[in-house]
Order: sequence, then C-alpha cells, then structure tokens
Amino acid sequence: MSGGFSRVGEVQMRWIFLSLIFCNVLYFGWQQWLQFQDAPSVQYYQSSDTVRGAPKVKLLSESKRPLVALPNQTIVVDVAPSRLPPKSPALSRSSVCQVLGPFLERSKAQLLYSELEVDGIVSALLEKEVVVESKYWVYLPPLSTKEGALKQLKGLQSKKIDSFLISRGELKNGISLGIFSSADSANGLLVRLEATGIGASVKKTDKFETQFWIRVEENSLSGKAKILYQERIEQLSGIKVAQSAC
Repeated sequence: MSGGFSRVGEVQMRWIFLSLIFCNVLYFGWQQWLQFQDAPSVQYYQSSDTVRGAPKVKLLSESKRPLVALPNQTIVVDVAPSRLPPKSPALSRSSVCQVLGPFLERSKAQLLYSELEVDGIVSALLEKEVVVESKYWVYLPPLSTKEGALKQLKGLQSKKIDSFLISRGELKNGISLGIFSSADSANGLLVRLEATGIGASVKKTDKFETQFWIRVEENSLSGKAKILYQERIEQLSGIKVAQSAC
C-alpha cells in the first residue's frame, strides 16, 4: 500500500516540475515580446541606383537616443534649415577699398579728398594717432625727499654708474639711468645693475603722430574717374597705396 502512495507522489512531483518549466518558458517569451514592442521603429530606404558593395544608408527620424553607426552603415539625421549656419557672402567688389597715406598735414589730405569728390570718386578722410617711436627709460623709483635722492645719486656716481637726478614729473626725486630706443638694450642694463645689487625699473614711453589717410571705394573707380584717379596717384610723393576691406 505504501508503495502505491509513493508512485503517486512521484507522478505528482514530476507534473509540478514540468509545470514550473512550462511557466518559465511562457514568462521568458512574454518578456521578449514586450521588449520587441518597446523598440523604436526604424525605416530603411533603398534606391534602385544603389551601387553594389556601397555602404548602406539608414535614415532616422528625430530621436533623443544617441545615434551609433554600425559597421558599413551611415546614419543620416534630418537638420532643420533654421539650425544651419548662415553662408558667408563672398567679398564683393563694393566692399573693397584703397587706402592712401599717410599725410602729415590735414590740408594736403583735405585737398586730395576734395579733388576726388569732384571726380565723382567715393572716398572718406580718416584721422589716426600712430606710434612712431618708442623709448625705454631705465630708472630708480623716486624717494620721499630730494636729499635722499641726492645721497643715492652720489652713491651711484661713486661706482662709475651714469645717473642723473629727475627733478620734475611723476618720477621726481628718482634717478635716471639711461634712455634706450630698444627694449633689449634697456633689459641689458637691468641685468648689469642687478649683478651689482641695484634693482631698477623700465618705463616705456611712446611718441604719437597724427596721420591722415584717404579711403577710396573701388566700385567708384570706373571709366573717366579711374583715369583721373590714376593721374592723381602718380602725382603724389611718399604716399602709400594699400587695399583693404571698406
């Protein structure tokens, strides 16, 4: 009797085990079906003119997911026209000018400008401040009193160092050690002074000059106006002619 119950129990356990396996298979299939439903739709386009062996092209609609190209595959993304950078227009003739100068006297520049205006040539009179010369002043900073500055000056002169007392200006009661036209010369003196234990400074001073230039639009140089313009240019001496954007 106990043997019969044992066989019945074995059969029941076997059916329970098979039922669990079957349920797991169904659950796995259901999960795969859900993932397939969630996958984004992709459309492929083929052209009859596609060359055999050429890379495939996949057209994707706008998506927030990152785009990753597979081997032998090119991803094409639609870009709105408003997001494209504007094209740079080519430099037209009307945006090119000739610049004449420099004139050191305003009256001479004004005369040529007036003549060009009579000839029908579009031009403009320009005034610029230009650095024509730079100086490098080596000095010792000012002291609070003139007596202290004179004492410092005597000490330098006793060492055979060329030096002078600065009697006015923002460096009053300072010591001038030399003025140079190049930065290299000034720096060379600084190195020599530092070797003797003297710490000096350098101040750059610029000399400015007012120059006058005339800017001429090239699109106004045609026909008779161009001939008159060339004649006036040939009469000028020491004047440069350069081309630049207007």
